[in-house]
Amino acid sequence: MTSDISDWPPARSESEWVLFYLRGLGIAHIARLCRVPEAAVRRVIRSREAADSGVMGRRLILHDRPRPAAQPKDACDREWDKRYTALFRFVATQGRFPRQLGGPVERSMQRWLYNQRLKLAAGELDTRREGLLDALGDWR
Repeated sequence: MTSDISDWPPARSESEWVLFYLRGLGIAHIARLCRVPEAAVRRVIRSREAADSGVMGRRLILHDRPRPAAQPKDACDREWDKRYTALFRFVATQGRFPRQLGGPVERSMQRWLYNQRLKLAAGELDTRREGLLDALGDWR
């Protein structure tokens, strides 16, 4: 026998309503989740706010939640420069561009160069990087 959620009684725990509210849920959403009248949830939240004025200060609102830090632009540039330097050294010592059938390091450089070609074709490769790659020879 399986039980459907609609068979459950309404969640009437007022402390849970306040906890939901403090975690950022809106009054209408809490009422819907707990299957109780919105007016009842609003009354409890407002009375709790009147009793403790710090409730709103502790409430997490969606835009208050921290966003994962984006990788700084200069870190991306450093990674590109590192890969370019490795490719430059390879071309200088081997006298050719890396091949897909080489070892793992050579395959990695070949794949990176292939991705640079794709970026160039899509118009996403900036002119500085294009100029550096052009200095290596016929990489296109």
